[in-house]
Amino acid sequence: MTQFNRFHSLVLVLFLSAILLIVLETVLPEAKARGLKVIVALMGPILSILLVSTVVSNSPLEVTTTNVPSWLVDFQKAYRMNGFSPGFYWAISFFLILSLVFIQSFLRNYRELTEVFALLLFAGAGMMLLVSAGSLLMIFMGLELMSLPNYVLVGMRKDDLRSCEAALKYFLYGC
Repeated sequence: MTQFNRFHSLVLVLFLSAILLIVLETVLPEAKARGLKVIVALMGPILSILLVSTVVSNSPLEVTTTNVPSWLVDFQKAYRMNGFSPGFYWAISFFLILSLVFIQSFLRNYRELTEVFALLLFAGAGMMLLVSAGSLLMIFMGLELMSLPNYVLVGMRKDDLRSCEAALKYFLYGC
């Protein structure tokens, strides 16, 4: 595994855990697999924290571009890892764990809890992309990946008129 793969695997862990949550939601019934879904949701940020620790301790932050395809070199220029990125990755993952734990206890009787977990993981991945953005395109991708799940989270309570109105205003105004 090259250094570049270690760097972008920090974000991919959150993506893959969110996708695994979505697959588990479609395959397993809600009543039986609620504990498994909580564990899968928490494993994404926990693995991200562990990967941040191994990336920082085992390799320098400079990435070599030998024997790498040209499209990957262009992506390396857009996705940069500097000295502050691991600290921000750790903080995002830590607060994501806290959010998942508190949301799970707050929305105990809520049916769409798995979707809330997946949306929080996607928003966390967007935050991590935003931290390591090295170009305007990557800033845009990170910002959109962070804000679009928030639009959905605002409107999750479909039976509440204020939630629907807030989601529509949030989406139209782009705040």
